[in-house]
Amino acid sequence: MFNSAKDATGLVLVTGASTGIGRSTATHLASLGFRVLAGVRKDLDAQIIEGEARKNGHDIIVPSAVTLSPDGKTLTIGLPGLKPVDQLKIKYKLETAAGGEASNEIYYTINAVP
Repeated sequence: MFNSAKDATGLVLVTGASTGIGRSTATHLASLGFRVLAGVRKDLDAQIIEGEARKNGHDIIVPSAVTLSPDGKTLTIGLPGLKPVDQLKIKYKLETAAGGEASNEIYYTINAVP
């Protein structure tokens, strides 16, 4: 559990960030200093979150494209303006359409962003 800004590093992806636990999680992690990618379904929710982020001095990065591979196993998110980072960790736990669970941690390094 991260309890202070000194513990905060990196970029996190929070889905369901428009309400409830997702919204609270995204807001809390941003307040700790994490860079948060907030996933929402509705444009209005995105505008509200964007306004709050700008008010709090956070950068806004809007995906240029989101593409699901033909086999349905890979999601590619285009993030223009993402600045180089040393290392990125994405951890997810999702419920599948069949009611199962898909979870993983992904670590990688970005040395240069075109």
